[in-house]
Amino acid sequence: MSLKELQKHLDQVMNEQNNRSIPEFEGYSPFEMNQILYFTFSKDSPVQFQRLSDTDYKRIPLLNQIKYLTDLIDKKGEVKLTNSGYLPTKMVAELYHQGFLKDEHIEKGISKLYKETDSMTVNLTRILIELGGFVKRGMVKLV
Repeated sequence: MSLKELQKHLDQVMNEQNNRSIPEFEGYSPFEMNQILYFTFSKDSPVQFQRLSDTDYKRIPLLNQIKYLTDLIDKKGEVKLTNSGYLPTKMVAELYHQGFLKDEHIEKGISKLYKETDSMTVNLTRILIELGGFVKRGMVKLV
């Protein structure tokens, strides 16, 4: 057996091992698990995002709230945050009163909307645009 034939045989055995289903991996192969762990959303990964239609995206309140806030920041160029790093109260009120997502305790009058942390949905929206990389955060502003 030549060196090339031996290498071809070893490559075939290795390929079979890496692509076999493993019950402990919920039926995924070692290759698929590697893709999931290290290249989660790559083209070869078993994990893929489902593409929705434009009308479906418009029916997702959190995405609409995120889009509204990022558009607002784009329009202003930058937003000066409070000393604690939160959105200014006028922007909080404007975002909340768009009605994308409502907080029950505010709607029932149990508490009032004044600052960002009064509304979990507004607070979540700011956090998501930062973590998602939609805006850059400086020391006291969002750009």
